[in-house]
Amino acid sequence: TTLTSSNDKQTRPLLLEHINLNIPDVTLGREFYINALGGVENPVTTNEKQLHVNVGTSQFHLLLKTKTHADDKQSNAVTVPQHWPGYIELWTTEDLENIRSRLPSNRCYYLNNCSSSTSQHDKKLI
Repeated sequence: TTLTSSNDKQTRPLLLEHINLNIPDVTLGREFYINALGGVENPVTTNEKQLHVNVGTSQFHLLLKTKTHADDKQSNAVTVPQHWPGYIELWTTEDLENIRSRLPSNRCYYLNNCSSSTSQHDKKLI
């Protein structure tokens, strides 16, 4: 779904159900997406090439190996983590302090409270 206006020709996505990102380290991926965010690993689609994590209705497909070209016979290990050029917002009813407490202190993650007009049950993790 997109949103446009007559004086703004840019389209903006309103919902991304599947987000594909390249990650070089499956241990760090599990630490963040499962242990910290509270996601659930999908054992059916997780394998040596990818980690699939469900967070509510959102799915993170975290590739550990990729092919440079479609006709490549072999996948190469991801060596550099892919960065999303913007924000990914996940909504939660869980208290943000509980989520903060699960984040390792030696990592750099950001949690941002919503404005004061947001209800107690509509909190977001950025």
